[in-house]
Amino acid sequence: MQTVLSRCVLINFPSVDKERLFEYIKTNHPDEIENSELLNSLCQGVIGELEKILSDPDYFSLREESFKMLSPLLSKHKITAYSITSFLEEHKEKTEQIFDFWISFLRDIMMLKNKNSKNIINQDMQEDIRKLSQSIDDNFPIIALEQLFVAKTMLRKYVNLHNLSLNLSFSIKKRLYQK
Repeated sequence: MQTVLSRCVLINFPSVDKERLFEYIKTNHPDEIENSELLNSLCQGVIGELEKILSDPDYFSLREESFKMLSPLLSKHKITAYSITSFLEEHKEKTEQIFDFWISFLRDIMMLKNKNSKNIINQDMQEDIRKLSQSIDDNFPIIALEQLFVAKTMLRKYVNLHNLSLNLSFSIKKRLYQK
């Protein structure tokens, strides 16, 4: 394996600029032109991500459900850990995507807390994100992000999802509300 890896070259492709992405959408997905701003923001200029979004009929509904679960995730009430676990188990094949949604929402919360609304990824949900950001302390997004990155690593190592989700929820609550 090391022999193969030693001969590999990592090639980074830059993101596509807004105009090129708009042209791509116009050519390949003309029915999505009016959503091009949001799609550009969500895919961050990566055409492969754009294609994943547009080919997933459940993308936007799962994203919305994931946002609704962010408040329970950040809640001090321990019982909400079980609703988070149920939600993740219900969508077990999309757990990593849900984590990515939560990461983008928490990123947007940090942007809003720093008065930077023009760089929000989830533009269509900005008002809901703003309301949530006003209801939590400034350190909450950072602590939750740290725990989500740990959970993503654990998920890739095939840790039991039930245990992983409870650990995620309880560790966030412990770190946020420890006195």
